[in-house]
Amino acid sequence: MCAVAAKWAGLQQDDAAGHQARPVTRDMISRSGLILVAERRHRAAIATAIPEASVRTFTFREAAALCVVAGHVGSGADAERQGAAALGDLVRRMNAARGTVAYPESLVVPRRGLRRAQKINALDIPDSHEPPLVNHNLVMPEVLASIAAVTRAIERVLERV
Repeated sequence: MCAVAAKWAGLQQDDAAGHQARPVTRDMISRSGLILVAERRHRAAIATAIPEASVRTFTFREAAALCVVAGHVGSGADAERQGAAALGDLVRRMNAARGTVAYPESLVVPRRGLRRAQKINALDIPDSHEPPLVNHNLVMPEVLASIAAVTRAIERVLERV
């Protein structure tokens, strides 16, 4: 994690050192109950590698929008489920809600040297270190807000367990 992202996340540089990108393996994908990625192209790469993982793979912004609906559904059956099973139910409801929720507005990214800004797909959060170069001040609030929404939904599910 770069120093700017660490600062936004409230981490000291020593703590941030452990948060580094690493290659995704088939084993990692197979063992994961929820997979969050920044962009649709990352989601597509995972779905291509292991098609059955597509039902539990979401972009950050997509997951945040779906959690608003999926995190509030159910109570009786969920209350009887424990831990990972209850979280699995949340992920299944998120997948089922695809196409039924309003997604956030697209990000508009100023472009250096060009007159027109670039509109980013509503489900994507662009990488601040790859073209088009995007300021961390635009990207990090989206990352943190999305993670907070997913975390709240998971907490609600676990409170019922």
